[in-house]
Amino acid sequence: EAVFNEFLRTQNASNATSVRDQIDLHNVDKMIAEQERSTDVLLALQRLEDSSRTQFTTLVNTVTNTVTRLGEEVAAMRNEMRDNFNVVNYRLSVMENDALVRYKRSTINRIPFVVGVGPDDTLPPITDIHSINNM
Repeated sequence: EAVFNEFLRTQNASNATSVRDQIDLHNVDKMIAEQERSTDVLLALQRLEDSSRTQFTTLVNTVTNTVTRLGEEVAAMRNEMRDNFNVVNYRLSVMENDALVRYKRSTINRIPFVVGVGPDDTLPPITDIHSINNM
């Protein structure tokens, strides 16, 4: 009977160790599964971060290119406006000069000249064409 009791005690201890080992193996399996899920989550987060970083970089590049293009368009418009302003100023200058020349010509054409004598403030005013002949 003592041998049988020793056998049972040994069996129970062995069974307890086997159950404990099975529980430990189950816990290890659970830990491995959790680790795999954590790894999957981390990989998904890494992919999401990479995608976000790529999208952000693309957005920054798009904005930079758009601002650069707008700056170039504004500069081109400013240059065109300056050129147009210069053309308008030139045309106004030409028109002013033409008007001044026409005014001077019309004024000169209204002053009767005596051959050999130019317009002079010291001459008496000429009122009609007959007074030129009497000079």
